[in-house]
Amino acid sequence: MVDSVNRTGGAERALVSMAPQLVRAGVTLDVAYLYDSPGGWQPELTAAGAAVFGVGRPTGAATAAALRRLIRERRPDLVHTARHASDVLGRTAALAARTPVVSSLLDPAYGPEQSAAHGASPWRMRTAQALDAATAQGARRFHALTRHVAGTMARRLRVPRRRIDVVPRGLDPELLGTATPERRAAVRGALELAQDVPVGRAAPRPHHRKGRDVGVSAWPARRRAPPGG
Repeated sequence: MVDSVNRTGGAERALVSMAPQLVRAGVTLDVAYLYDSPGGWQPELTAAGAAVFGVGRPTGAATAAALRRLIRERRPDLVHTARHASDVLGRTAALAARTPVVSSLLDPAYGPEQSAAHGASPWRMRTAQALDAATAQGARRFHALTRHVAGTMARRLRVPRRRIDVVPRGLDPELLGTATPERRAAVRGALELAQDVPVGRAAPRPHHRKGRDVGVSAWPARRRAPPGG
């Protein structure tokens, strides 16, 4: 269960990359998304063998009811949610349908770094945190991408840290290959960079919560650090 299947988000792209692996492993995969995603990943998910359902409704209560009906019709063994709206509405629907639910914690949320974002409303953020924390109490387990996310969100959602399993994002070596000195040298050569010139890569989309400003601020210190430090 995800907020959308648009082509700009990392969570959506990860879902598409994992879907064929899950289906080949024998998982019957249903994907429910909340917001309209014209031109999204629906064709790729269907081709991978997943059943795809758009369940968004005009209100949160109506969407939760639609999710509950879908869960009762499809009768999954487990509901997995990712992103705020899917977490809150998906947990509510799954608990009402008496189905175990697991949630992924992808980024830190509800902290000063989010408060500093342009246009962030403290009142709305606290309300969102309260809803997230309340529904989180009914989740069986949580998955976090990093130890930092796990520790931060355990405090902010008021859930025991032991209920959060840290599983980094999987990378497909057949698609990405493996890092070797030869590949690094080839990339530096293509960019006309000497081997001792520091290089940084920013893969996330340009959104405040991805922390690109933190990376830029840290770059002078990184340049002063010894190679490999």
